[in-house]
Amino acid sequence: MRTLARPRDFRQVLGTGVRVTRGSVTVICKSRQDEGATRLGLIVPRALGGAVVRNRVKRRVRAVARDYRPKPGYDVIVRAAPCTSELKFQELERELVAALAAVHLSRGEP
Repeated sequence: MRTLARPRDFRQVLGTGVRVTRGSVTVICKSRQDEGATRLGLIVPRALGGAVVRNRVKRRVRAVARDYRPKPGYDVIVRAAPCTSELKFQELERELVAALAAVHLSRGEP
């Protein structure tokens, strides 16, 4: 899984992507024309807490997304709500996997 980093790409996904919210996690997903690796972008607002807290949430989201292995050819943005920092890893995993499944981003091949 690669990183979605360019502001233009973020705007495109946020503007035209499919949104699904499960608990404290919102997933915005948009398919691309190519079949390259899925790109992941994160929105973790300062309302979550300090840098240490925000970075921990980012690491956890990346770990869940990496283990989920979504099929290639998509841009995915995960937005964490302020209460996300209080979740245990298993709760975050359950919410994120449910949101990814709801946008029909089924698992790719291992």
